[in-house]
Amino acid sequence: MGKILISEEEKRRILGMHVDKGYSSLMNEQGVKPTPPAPVDKVQRATEINNEYFRSNPVGQKLAKNPAFVDFINKNNINIQQANLQVEANNSQAIMQRNGKNYLVNFLSFDGNIPSDISQKYQGAYKSVSSKINELNSNPQIKENLCFDVTLMKENPKGNQQFCRTYWKDFNDFVKNTDYERLNSLRQMQDFLVAAPKWKVA
Repeated sequence: MGKILISEEEKRRILGMHVDKGYSSLMNEQGVKPTPPAPVDKVQRATEINNEYFRSNPVGQKLAKNPAFVDFINKNNINIQQANLQVEANNSQAIMQRNGKNYLVNFLSFDGNIPSDISQKYQGAYKSVSSKINELNSNPQIKENLCFDVTLMKENPKGNQQFCRTYWKDFNDFVKNTDYERLNSLRQMQDFLVAAPKWKVA
C-alpha cells in the first residue's frame, strides 16, 4: 500500500484534536514521545535506607526492638545512621553525641508520642521533685547520713542505708506520683528530635 500524504495544515488539525481530547504528549510520524520515568520519592527512599540500617546494622537491630521508635524515626525524617546512636549496656537507652553535647534516648520504653506541652509538664514535675528533695535534705540527720544527692535529685547509694531507707522510699514514692521519670524521658526525646540529623528531601 502506498504512503498516504497529508498537508501540514491537516497535520496541525489532527494534532489539535488530540490536544483538545486531553492528550498533551508531543506526537510525530514516529509515534508518541516516551514519558520520562517519575523521580523516586525521596521520603520513601530515606525510609528504605533507615529500615535497611535497622535490619542489618548491629546497633540498628537493637534500636528496632521497639517498632514505635522505628516509626518515630521515619515519620520525623531522621537520618538514623548519621545520628550514630551508641546503645548503653542496659540495651534500653542510647546516646547521641552532637555538637559537643550528649543526648540520652530511652528508645525501648518510648511509645512514639511526645505531648505538645512536654516542656511545661516536665518543668512542673522538676520543680516539685527539687522542692521535695531540698525539704528532706534540710533535716540535719538526713544530711549528715548523706541520704540524697541533691544535685542529681536522687538517693545517694553511699548514704547510710539503714538510716536512709525510710526516707528513700518516701522520696521515690513522691517522684513516682509526679510522673517525673517518664516526663524527663520524653523531654530528652524531644531534645533528640530537635538535634538529630534529618534527611534532605527538598
